[in-house]
Parts: sequence; C-alpha cells; structure tokens
Amino acid sequence: MRYHGAIAAMLNQRPCVVLDYSPKMADLVGESHGGFALSSVDASPATVAELFESIADRRSERSEALTALRSGSALNQSVIQLLVDEVERRGAGR
Repeated sequence: MRYHGAIAAMLNQRPCVVLDYSPKMADLVGESHGGFALSSVDASPATVAELFESIADRRSERSEALTALRSGSALNQSVIQLLVDEVERRGAGR
C-alpha cells in the first residue's frame, strides 16, 4: 500500500500491509505500534496474506497508533500556526 493509503488505514484503525518501497514506509509501520506489517515489494501474494492475518486482530495497537498520530499532528499544527502568525505580524508592519 502507498503512503497516504496507509495513513487512511491508520486514521480508520484498519489493518494494513505496507510495501517497503521507501524508508518512510518502514517508519510508518514502526509508528503503527504493531498494527501494520511491512512487506517487501516482491513478496508473494501468499506472504502478504500471511502478514495481513498476523495483524488483523491488533485493534488496540492501531488505536495507540491513532492516538500518537493525532498527538503529532496537533504539535505540527501548533508550529505551523506560530509560523503563520509571525509571517502575518511581519507583513502587517510593512
């Protein structure tokens, strides 16, 4: 699964097998608290199915991941707001 699809799965607390095509994918699986699985891009369909079965019932892990995602998002939003406020403040003085 691609990155934004995996984020959608995390937001909806759904199991997800993520393809390891980029370091950010492995990072995302690490942030899933065990609710996602990482698969090589050349894995067989049977291997991907086995990975999915291994995480299908990990609801509490995906719930923890969602809480962490929301917390990180809140921090990002506050930093962005500080930057926007500063740009607006500087622009008002011109």
